[in-house]
Amino acid sequence: MSNYCYHIHVIRADNDQSLTLDSVAIAFQERAFLTYDVSSKLPKASLYGRQCIDACDYALIIIDDRYGTTQRTGVSQMHLSYLSAEAKLKPLLVLIKTHHQLINIEPPLTDFIRTVEKHAKYIHYYDEDTQMEQLLIRAHDEIIASQKITGSWTKTRERSPLANESTMLSPRR
Repeated sequence: MSNYCYHIHVIRADNDQSLTLDSVAIAFQERAFLTYDVSSKLPKASLYGRQCIDACDYALIIIDDRYGTTQRTGVSQMHLSYLSAEAKLKPLLVLIKTHHQLINIEPPLTDFIRTVEKHAKYIHYYDEDTQMEQLLIRAHDEIIASQKITGSWTKTRERSPLANESTMLSPRR
């Protein structure tokens, strides 16, 4: 396992994907620390998202069943964060849930998926039967190798008085 830890900003709809997010947390427990888009009901949600995107090594976009709460601009926080990551030229890892034709998808979500599929390079599809941890680790390794991302944090080992050994993170210099 690498001695580097990656900062991954997770872009998602603010009202969706609790189980998917749990899988993301478990898959990246030893590989990365995560920041997430926060509820668009918070006045500084967009600012927080932009700051996290500025600082991250790459962004992970999870497109599930919902587009998210629409802002005054007419788009969701997920869409705004995607545009911010694109503008900052951040590598984008995209997970798109495969929807069965019987499910009625919101038109803004359909349009957003088409936009992302046109522009993104690292797209992976999933459904309820997908082994998310395996998919995420494989996709992470692919984007790290292809984009030559080295990670902005290094792992260091320090002795802890309460445990035999613990992992600490420090910014790479």
